Amino acid sequence: MARLKTGWWLAAILLVYLALAAGMVRTLLPWCDEAWFATPGWELVSKGQFGTPVLDETSGWGQRNLKGIHTRTYWILPLHPLAVGAWSVVAGKSLFAVRLLSTAWGVVALLAWFAVARKLSGSVWAALMAAALLAIDFQFLWSAGVGRMDMMTEALIACSFAAFLWLRERDFTRAVLASQALMACAAMTHPITLGAFAGLVFLTLYFDWRQVRVRHVAIAVVPYVVAGLGWWLYIRQDPAMFWGQFYGNITGRLARQEGLLGSLWAQFRERFLNIYGLAPDTQGLSHIKVLLFLFYVAAMAAGLLMRDFRGRKEYRALLWLIAVQTVVYSALDQHPQVFYLVHIMAPVIVLAGLVMDWVIATKRAPAWAMAGVGVCVLLVQLSVAVSRLKADAYHRQYLDETTYLKENTAPGQLIMGSSELGFELGFDGRLVDDFRLGYLSGKRPDVIVLDKNRYQEWIPLLKPVQPDAYRYETELLGREFREVHRNDAYITYSRK
Repeated sequence: MARLKTGWWLAAILLVYLALAAGMVRTLLPWCDEAWFATPGWELVSKGQFGTPVLDETSGWGQRNLKGIHTRTYWILPLHPLAVGAWSVVAGKSLFAVRLLSTAWGVVALLAWFAVARKLSGSVWAALMAAALLAIDFQFLWSAGVGRMDMMTEALIACSFAAFLWLRERDFTRAVLASQALMACAAMTHPITLGAFAGLVFLTLYFDWRQVRVRHVAIAVVPYVVAGLGWWLYIRQDPAMFWGQFYGNITGRLARQEGLLGSLWAQFRERFLNIYGLAPDTQGLSHIKVLLFLFYVAAMAAGLLMRDFRGRKEYRALLWLIAVQTVVYSALDQHPQVFYLVHIMAPVIVLAGLVMDWVIATKRAPAWAMAGVGVCVLLVQLSVAVSRLKADAYHRQYLDETTYLKENTAPGQLIMGSSELGFELGFDGRLVDDFRLGYLSGKRPDVIVLDKNRYQEWIPLLKPVQPDAYRYETELLGREFREVHRNDAYITYSRK
């Protein structure tokens, strides 16, 4: 009966998650990453080559060299595009198909973190509370609603932790192999996995350092060798192209002129405060998200201050895991990106669930008080979700723009704009993603679309570093083009 009740509660949590995630899938504004990371898999399935046709070879930014990008995609790790390609055989080639794959990975992540919480706490209700908090978290839901690799990465990371914790007491060797194999898969989706790898190494040494032998180190290395060899078979087709694309993508990301403390402060300011309602451009009720941040901080503080809580070996491991991962993640990217936040916050949210359960179990606060806290968290999370659903940027901005382009452009006209437009216009060469507007390629667009996420931000950034390109673009738009359509996300120009 208890197992049946647990199953019903877990099913309810998953249903709430799926309802909210499906809303995100249907309403969030598409963006370039979703097209960049989906099309290589689609190309492989349909044409047998792992290219990204919509990106112009001259459209690199920073140190990225995109030469050969139409035939081979080397600048990102391959597992997520391969998964998208395989998924497209069943689900088709559409924006929603790519996003639903992320939603499915979110289910895997939730179940894996439930298993982690269940093992660490020994309490089904503590694990359910942790899973419930994670299922309604607005940043977790955002990752589940967009077509990037982040949720796939997080799901594999969580599965790696769960596999180690559940297998280690029965068969330590199997625990090492299974957890490291899953972590190797995560590593082949995104380099950010290095933070979780450090966390897995910590958990292994924390719980079982006395059992570690040379053979376990060798076993742990095997999955990475296998993954590396598989990747090398693809790299060896054109090592020079790989080096130009991949090295250019990672160059400068580990540069930390301000040192570790400065890096942690940058993470705190740019990644946490900006996301949780304190960004300079945040207005009105959007500031309410800071309550969630305060809740998570309070849960962390309570976990550290309650001697009996931190005295428990399993809970102390989670506290240390959060610290290890946060430090490593903070050193991995020079410019804190919001889409990596899910990897930092997932264990924090799980900890919050375990702390709430502990406070109730030890009678430090009455159950009704904790229920009140939970209701407040739920209301704030739902308010963020509802505001995004009501905004419905997909229909009001994206479809508004692509419908205009379909109705007011001829089949042979060249459109320059961000890659996500291809989900509606097609990826057949009519759309070219080049934010320099042909300055290097010599291509002459008939229509130019400036999106708010990239082109409207990136073009002004060229002024101090590539002044000739910036002058070309401003003169081109002013002399040869006129504005013909505008909404909150896109500005469209057509030749005079």
